[in-house]
Amino acid sequence: MISQPSWLVRITFVAVVLLVPLLAAATEDTPASLTTPHLTASLVSEVEGIAPGQPFWVALHFDIIPDWHTYWQNAGDSGNPPRIDWSLPPGFSASEIHWPYPQRLPVGPLMNYGYSDQAMLLVEVTPQIGRASCRERV
Repeated sequence: MISQPSWLVRITFVAVVLLVPLLAAATEDTPASLTTPHLTASLVSEVEGIAPGQPFWVALHFDIIPDWHTYWQNAGDSGNPPRIDWSLPPGFSASEIHWPYPQRLPVGPLMNYGYSDQAMLLVEVTPQIGRASCRERV
């Protein structure tokens, strides 16, 4: 196992910085994914196309290697949860992450909460309704 500071830097890097290429690739015909030494992260959507004002769900799916894990929103005694910093088109909005129930992840005397094997972090995205409604909000 790697040391705590190095481990936290890697998880933060995967959860925040590496989402940018996933979001850019999400417009292509194939699922957007990124592989690191410890996991594969994929951005998946419930829909193939969007309609103005019609919310839809996307998931950041983690496929995690054996003996590795990522954290829940309340990580427990150590670690940090994944974050998503969205860069959406004007008028679009994204909900907070809808977290699945975590597993207990004991590490020595520490108790952590998170996910091993796989996890899906769900977010509801709402596209803008139209130009008129965007002007009304300004």
